[in-house]
Amino acid sequence: MKISPMVGLGLLMMCAASQVEAVPTASTLQIGPGYGTACATGCGEHPTVLPNGGGLDIYQNSGGAGPLTDLLLILAVPNVNNPTLFNSAAISSVLWYTNPADPSGDVGSATFSGYQGSLTSGDVYTSLGLTGNNSNRFVNFAATESNLGIPATSFGLYTFSLSGGSLGPKGLVDVDFAGSGLPFGTLALAWGANADRGFATPYTEAGVVGTPVPDPSTLLLLGSGLVGLGGVLWWRHRRG
Repeated sequence: MKISPMVGLGLLMMCAASQVEAVPTASTLQIGPGYGTACATGCGEHPTVLPNGGGLDIYQNSGGAGPLTDLLLILAVPNVNNPTLFNSAAISSVLWYTNPADPSGDVGSATFSGYQGSLTSGDVYTSLGLTGNNSNRFVNFAATESNLGIPATSFGLYTFSLSGGSLGPKGLVDVDFAGSGLPFGTLALAWGANADRGFATPYTEAGVVGTPVPDPSTLLLLGSGLVGLGGVLWWRHRRG
């Protein structure tokens, strides 16, 4: 696994690194399909589906977490390792909300931290030099891509620093992407820290762009159901 130098992460890490090393990291940051959507605070999908890749939200599921004024948005793009795939203009808007029902958010900003290398094994947080939930492993990501019909052999890691607001308990940050949005199959997760602890996204609460393809057993059951329905309709037609 080859990881590039952590260009752009220094500012976020400097303010929190000493505290994060000394305390556990809470797995309470969830990725949703955007502010105002039905699944903004979770839908029980593992990971959460981001239908069109045009936007997402980072939800703080903890009810007692201290405020986070800087967040790291991490994108893992399957089979793409192009350092110039993104830039700071890739994100068109960032809004920080105190809670999901807040009618207006504080305008924030996003800075592209850079291409962080290619993930071919291990987990994302460790590869980026961060403490966090190690369930975001290459094998789990590759399985997710398989369900999307993508045979993934690597993931390009890209990071954005989000600032300009404060994420408190049960708050969220809404992020919109410019143009056509994120590439199909992109996985998204977040990381942040304050003086008390670090906060990370578990694999089950990450976001993925695309709708999973049903597995063969599901398709077989669906086909059997349709055949059975056709038989009932034919029988009723004959009786009539």
